[in-house]
Amino acid sequence: MLNILLDADSFLCLRKIGLLDILCDTHAIHLYILGYVARHELCNVCSDVTRLLGKRCMSKHEISVKSSLYRKYKKFAESYDKGESESVAWATEHADLHLYFVSQDRLARKLAKQENIDCGTVEMLGAQLVASGIMVKAQIDAVFAPCYANPNNCGHNCP
Repeated sequence: MLNILLDADSFLCLRKIGLLDILCDTHAIHLYILGYVARHELCNVCSDVTRLLGKRCMSKHEISVKSSLYRKYKKFAESYDKGESESVAWATEHADLHLYFVSQDRLARKLAKQENIDCGTVEMLGAQLVASGIMVKAQIDAVFAPCYANPNNCGHNCP
């Protein structure tokens, strides 16, 4: 099982290229998002968030304001995006999940690496899916083909 922690940009990118549903249908991955991302950064696509939560291929997690994680999140949020800060803070306490944090934001990946969290871009996730045997290269190539042909097909910063 590959456990994938998504920030908002990576969720939107995976959604745009059609990979979110493909991943859920494999039953070989589990997606994680954090509350801030779901409530504030993905509010325009909340029906997709709700649908994936209902399929049980994705779970949403919260950080309690009374926890030490919340203090870590607030510290990260002084220098980084709130959604990515919450995601990375939560991941630091869930090493047992062997999370792969996917972000299109270079600074968010830098923070994750500083906290010893495996991370990469959406494109790097494609390579990870092939390496783990969850998908074959031809499938990944087909998903990314429209983006490589014309980056405007996939939206800002994707892949």
